Amino acid sequence: MVAAAVTRGNVLVRDCLPEHLDAVIGKLRAAGVEVTVEGEAVRVVGTKRDSALPTSPPGPTPVSHGHAGPVMVLMAQAHGRRC
Repeated sequence: MVAAAVTRGNVLVRDCLPEHLDAVIGKLRAAGVEVTVEGEAVRVVGTKRDSALPTSPPGPTPVSHGHAGPVMVLMAQAHGRRC
């Protein structure tokens, strides 16, 4: 999902439980990425990168526990203002 955002792709992740991806979906939306839940699928369209991204989350999230590499790449491409 993050790779789709970084490459400005359009990806449909099927047969998933979107509620298990709430943390990732939230971070992608905060980065200005279009994320749509379609039943048991999630569509990610990476078209926008000019958003304000927090420099640190208000607490631990699944994204901050060892899987931050792809998210850091996405954040490094933002052309917005800091929160």
